[in-house]
Amino acid sequence: MEPLLPKAGQDTLARLTCDILAASGRLTGQIHSKEELMLLVRALIDEGEIPRGRVKEITGKGATVSVEIIRLGLREGLVESPSPKGPLHPGFPSKILEFYFPQLFVDLPTEEPTRGV
Repeated sequence: MEPLLPKAGQDTLARLTCDILAASGRLTGQIHSKEELMLLVRALIDEGEIPRGRVKEITGKGATVSVEIIRLGLREGLVESPSPKGPLHPGFPSKILEFYFPQLFVDLPTEEPTRGV
């Protein structure tokens, strides 16, 4: 499968996502999982979909910690899955879209259409 972004962009996007959540206090108590979550997000952006079992391989952590990383990613919206045991997909929660795409939806003035007489 083709990567969604070039390699440099994947690293930047994954790190930015985790930094935003950490700065906002969303990862409080799970700061030790920040780097592992970043690795998971990067893999998801790179591959688009991964089976849950690969999280151990990606993060280098055991099964229990990998499940906690998946839960954290799901809770924060950075990871999505169609079912509790289904494959993982990248998530783009609205709370961080402004950081990814600053001023994407700017309120622009609109002009009334002119009508012919």
